[in-house]
Amino acid sequence: MSNIEVVEGFFSNGELDIIENALKDAEDNYTSIQSGKDTSGSVLFTEGVDGGETDLSRYTIHPSIDQEVYEILEKRIKEEFSVKEFTAYFHYLYPGSHMGWHAEVEGIKSAISIYLTRDWDWNYGGYICYQEAEEDLRLQIPDFNKAILQKSGTLHCVTPVYKDCPVRKSIQVFVHE
Repeated sequence: MSNIEVVEGFFSNGELDIIENALKDAEDNYTSIQSGKDTSGSVLFTEGVDGGETDLSRYTIHPSIDQEVYEILEKRIKEEFSVKEFTAYFHYLYPGSHMGWHAEVEGIKSAISIYLTRDWDWNYGGYICYQEAEEDLRLQIPDFNKAILQKSGTLHCVTPVYKDCPVRKSIQVFVHE
């Protein structure tokens, strides 16, 4: 039995339009926060979420602020993975960044990554590597609109995103026990 489940073409085109618009709005909001023009959304953005070792930012997908996106996520992950309680974020992994080997923390039943960078080329890196068994390591390329569910305790990492590549964008969903 595998430690992950993969679903290609996770969102419909209509759902993707809504999600990509929200992703762009979050990026624009972040730019305003960084430039000091806006502080209202700063509580939703976190930089260096792993203590600054990775150039990663995340934006909390809030059930009331981002209601349309949250409802799409809720519907799709319930249909595909039978998930009820979760927290979700837009994740931005910048060129030169990676995430070292880790397993999700206590209280997280599973994690779902849904990749949102169009035209991701396998030469860009940013693969998710995971341990299927003690001597069995595997990887997945973060193809656009692919969802990957990782079961609790799955040891995994993200390879470096190479310099001069696009930002690796995704939705990260953490399923609560």
